[in-house]
Amino acid sequence: MSEKFYSRVSRIVAGSLNAIIDAAEGISPEIIAKQSIREIEKVASDIKLELGKDVVKQKLIKERIDSYNAEHNKLLAQVKIALKEDREDLAEAGLAEQISIEEKIKANQVQMDALQKEITTYQEYLDKLSAKKKDMDSELKALSSKPNAIDSLATKDKLDKAEEAFYRVMGDELREADKTSKDTSKLNELDELAKNNQVSERLAALKATLNV
Repeated sequence: MSEKFYSRVSRIVAGSLNAIIDAAEGISPEIIAKQSIREIEKVASDIKLELGKDVVKQKLIKERIDSYNAEHNKLLAQVKIALKEDREDLAEAGLAEQISIEEKIKANQVQMDALQKEITTYQEYLDKLSAKKKDMDSELKALSSKPNAIDSLATKDKLDKAEEAFYRVMGDELREADKTSKDTSKLNELDELAKNNQVSERLAALKATLNV
């Protein structure tokens, strides 16, 4: 999953604020800088969301591995008892199950290692975006200190042009990624609305049944 952010982050890190300002003719450099910072924050927010998901997945896998290990130890104790009681058939069954558990532990460990690699990559992306945002904040501060260089009236039209300039320089994949993010957000909201409606319907039916 982390690969899908590689191009977005690389373009942002390599992108020049001056190039974005040049692409947005007639728009205040300050507005351009602020819009560029917002776009960086959008990408960082998307990455943090995926990072959070991976951390949760990693925690669940660790709990699963711990459970497998506990079961493995329990089987070992049972196998020893079976052997003492001269029940080799039961001991063989327990050992076979242990082998199966060991395979599951290995498979889960592979997933754990892959997630850790992805988490590390996400953290590196966030560090790069943070550094880029810091640079743009400094540039914005420098622009704000210049007399007669600021057009503080940030109308929707100007913001749209500033956003268009950002995507023109940074690449269309950023625009598509942001659009997908917005669409996903709307679908999540729709899903939540549907769930809330189900709760309301069931509550009403229960109240009717209980005459309350």
